[in-house]
Amino acid sequence: MKRGTRVVNWVLRRVFQAVCRIDHPALRQIPSRGPLILVGNHVNFLEAPVLIPHLDPRPVTGIAKRESWQNPLFNFLFNQWDVIPIDRGTVDREAFRLATDALYDEKILAVFPEGTRSSDGCLLQGKPGIVALAMRSKAPMIPVACFGHENFWSNFKRMRRTD
Repeated sequence: MKRGTRVVNWVLRRVFQAVCRIDHPALRQIPSRGPLILVGNHVNFLEAPVLIPHLDPRPVTGIAKRESWQNPLFNFLFNQWDVIPIDRGTVDREAFRLATDALYDEKILAVFPEGTRSSDGCLLQGKPGIVALAMRSKAPMIPVACFGHENFWSNFKRMRRTD
């Protein structure tokens, strides 16, 4: 893991612990080694910046739409975490190969298989590629529930912590 990534993860952990509750005991049950696919629901853009730093020191990567790199903050974070860009609406074989390679390298692959954010917090239908990836790599999948983020900005404006 890059030194800069450790610093970024440390800073983000401190920031998010101050503004929202994160269930640390559940995250500590994640295996300390071996390939792993974390599958979460996608409520807003905060899931990855909240989740990934709390998995440190495990090497973590993820998959995100290619357009996300146009945002300077996401560009920086995604490059720190070696996030894999994917071209949505196509069968992106290169993204699939990179994700498989990451799992063979015993990284955690954090994915949000809905492929887009849910505007109302309800689950959307997932994309089938993640199941194919799990079957091909034989990596276990662990579900992660992300909730409360849909209230983050309204709580933040009122200087309230999101639980």
